Amino acid sequence: MERRISGIIVFLMLIAVAGCGATGSRFVRLDSKPDKAMVYIYRKSGFAGSAVKVNLFANGKYITQITNGGYYVYETNPGLIEFKETREVIPIFIVMYTIEKALEKQRPIISFEALPGQEYFFEFKLPNKINRVSREEALENLKNMQLFEDKQAANQGATVQ
Repeated sequence: MERRISGIIVFLMLIAVAGCGATGSRFVRLDSKPDKAMVYIYRKSGFAGSAVKVNLFANGKYITQITNGGYYVYETNPGLIEFKETREVIPIFIVMYTIEKALEKQRPIISFEALPGQEYFFEFKLPNKINRVSREEALENLKNMQLFEDKQAANQGATVQ
């Protein structure tokens, strides 16, 4: 009897985790605009931390929610870019003001100078780390990924690429 209950629990956990990944369209590399910088951010798929969703901010503005096994393209103006993150605990639109105030005190997880017409590639890793990676490594990792489908970004006016 205990074995059966354990099996049911494991099955239910697997179903719950299966719905925690990126579900958007397959990876497509976008053309860079000469006056903008293109920033590709991705998170490899993995079982550890697969249910963790991370809200990503660039210069204090919410841009996307990072989930397991997906990517996002952030088109931005040239200049200093600082990424910060929060974990999803409650719906973000309810506490956006509070989160923005908390982000003011938080140190960026990465900062870099974006140049016009350039592409940048970053891999997000738990617990809260973003590593810059080469174009070749990123394109290899991205080829089977799906876009982070983010309704919150669309609701807040952020552009989903």
